[in-house]
Amino acid sequence: MPVRMTLFAELVREREWTLLETFNLHYTRTANELADTTGNPRLRGMAVPRRTFDRWMTGRLTGLPQRDTRLVLQTLLGAPAERLFETTDDADGPLHTLYGDAAPSISPGARGRVNPGLAPHWTGLLGVLAAADNTTGPQLVHTTITGELVVIRDYRARASGPARDALLGVESRWAEFAGWTADNLGDGNGARWLGHAFDLAREARDRPMEAYVLMRQAQRAAEQHQAQAAIDLATAALAADGASDRDRALSAVRLAHGHALAGDAAASAALLEKARRLVERADATDTGDPAVIGHHCVLAYISAYEAYCQLLLDRPDRAVAILQPLLTGWPAAYRQDEHLARAWLAQALLAHGEPAEAAVHAAAVLTRTASGGSARILNTLTALEQRMPAGRSAPGEVVHFRSALGLAHDRMGP
Repeated sequence: MPVRMTLFAELVREREWTLLETFNLHYTRTANELADTTGNPRLRGMAVPRRTFDRWMTGRLTGLPQRDTRLVLQTLLGAPAERLFETTDDADGPLHTLYGDAAPSISPGARGRVNPGLAPHWTGLLGVLAAADNTTGPQLVHTTITGELVVIRDYRARASGPARDALLGVESRWAEFAGWTADNLGDGNGARWLGHAFDLAREARDRPMEAYVLMRQAQRAAEQHQAQAAIDLATAALAADGASDRDRALSAVRLAHGHALAGDAAASAALLEKARRLVERADATDTGDPAVIGHHCVLAYISAYEAYCQLLLDRPDRAVAILQPLLTGWPAAYRQDEHLARAWLAQALLAHGEPAEAAVHAAAVLTRTASGGSARILNTLTALEQRMPAGRSAPGEVVHFRSALGLAHDRMGP
C-alpha cells in the first residue's frame, strides 16, 4: 500500500525529534507547562508510548488521541490534532517537497518483477558519487543524487518481495546522502531527507542504517550547538544493534562532540578513545564489507574531532597542537574533511591570539574549495571572520581573507 504521511510526521522530522526519547523531552516539558497554566494535574508528566508514537508517525490511527493528549500536541506543534493526523499519499504530501512533480504514485497492482541487480548497482554508484563529492563539492553531486532518487523510488514502488526490501535500503542510503549534500549546499532540506532516510530504514528493518541516520541527526544537532539533543541521538545510535565498528566509531565521535558542548571534558575524551579503538579494530579486520557506510571515519578524522572538542572546551592551544601536524599528512581521499579541519585550525589560532596565522589558513581553505565549496565550511569561516580584528588594527592577512570570503559568498549565492 502507498506510504501514508501525516503533518505530525513532517513537523517531527523538521524539528529532528524522530527519536522517541527526544520527542518525549519536548512533549513532557510542554505537558508540565500546561499543567501549571491550566491547573490540570492530569497533564503533569505525560509522555507518549513507543507504539503510539510509531502509529502517529506512520498514520496508522483508528481515531484521534484523547483530549489531554490533543491539547499537548496542539501546543507543542502549533496545529490541531485533526490536521496533524490527516493522511495523504506521499507523492502529494510532505515528500513532494523533496521529490517534486517527478515523485511517482504507484498503486499495488502496478507492482511487478524488478531486476534484483539494480540494488547493488545503485550501491556502487553511490560510492562513486561520494568520492566525487570529496573532490568537486556538493553542487553537481546533489543534483545527480536527487535526480537518481526519483528513479530509485520509482523502481522501489513497483518492486515486491526481496527486490523491494533491497531497494528500500538503497533508497535510504541515497536519501541520507542527499541530506548530507543538502546541508553542504545550505538548501534547507537536510533534515527532511534524513527523516525520510530514517523512515525507509525502519521500513526495511535495516538497524545499521537506522543507527547511521541517528548519528547524522546527532551531527546536525551538535553543529547547531544543541548539546542534549546530540547526546540523546548519538547515545541511541551507539546502542543500536548490528552497526559496523567504523559506523559505531562515528556515533562515539558525535557523542564526544555533544559532551564537549556540555562542558564534560572527561566524557568527551573517553568517547574519542572508544572511537579510536573501534577504528583501529576496523582497520585490522576490514574486508570491504558494503554494509559499512562511514568509510571516512579514519584515525585522522577522529583526531580532528578531538581537536575540535578541545576548542569547544576552551583549550585552543591543545587544538592547535593536534591539528598542525595532523594536516601535514591528511589522507588524500577525504579532502572535504581536511578543509573543515583546517577551518578549525584557523579558529584555534585566532582563539590562541594569532589572527594573522589564522587568516592564512582560512584563506587557504577558500583557495582549495574554489571549485565547489561547502556551506558548512563557509559558515564556519564566516563566524571566524566576525571575530577577527577590523579597521586599521587588522593585519594584511586578515584583509586578504576578508576579500576572499566576500568572493566566496558571491560564488555560492543564489
